[in-house]
Amino acid sequence: MSLVDRIIKDGIVVIIRTRHPESLPELVRCLVEGGMAHIEITYDTPNTSGWISKLLQEHGDRLKMGAGTLLDVADAQEVIKAGASFLVCPHTDLEIIRLAKRYSRVVMPGTFTPTEMMQAWQAGADFVKVFPGHIVGPEFIRAVRGPLPHIRMIPTGKLDEQNIPAFFEAGVCAVGLGSCLFNDALLGQGDFDTIRRNVEKYRKLVDGIVGS
Repeated sequence: MSLVDRIIKDGIVVIIRTRHPESLPELVRCLVEGGMAHIEITYDTPNTSGWISKLLQEHGDRLKMGAGTLLDVADAQEVIKAGASFLVCPHTDLEIIRLAKRYSRVVMPGTFTPTEMMQAWQAGADFVKVFPGHIVGPEFIRAVRGPLPHIRMIPTGKLDEQNIPAFFEAGVCAVGLGSCLFNDALLGQGDFDTIRRNVEKYRKLVDGIVGS
């Protein structure tokens, strides 16, 4: 099964942005044990590439790692060398899309308008990241998918149990989750029990929708 198909079947990409990188090993362990198989670490995390390599070595085939907040080709090349399977941008960067295709990596550029979605898709994007998702909302997705039903959309940004079902009903193929699972307060306190409960809740919620 291709990575694109795996992400669609799974329905969740976890986004890690934190000021507590020392918590990454335990956090990712919680996520993987809770059934989260596709995890993105944002590039503003210190030593992103090193963490990607380390976490892949620890979890093996149970985990596909990506890197997010990629702003240029140099950053993208670095994380590809570290083993990132997918690349995520906050914007539509045609050079990063071309680089991802050159190295057979899945790429998810950020978009906000139908024009950006079409530009990214025509350039070879596997998914378009609709960001910030909570601003546009499910009704925007539903409307845009009318003329653009072929484009795979993943909303990110303040998604939670209240709006996730509506996003899937509107036609997204997966969701990007972060703050509903963990935040820096929980990580700073080492409250991984709460994080595990959050992971279990959202894994169950999405599984009930996508039928994984």
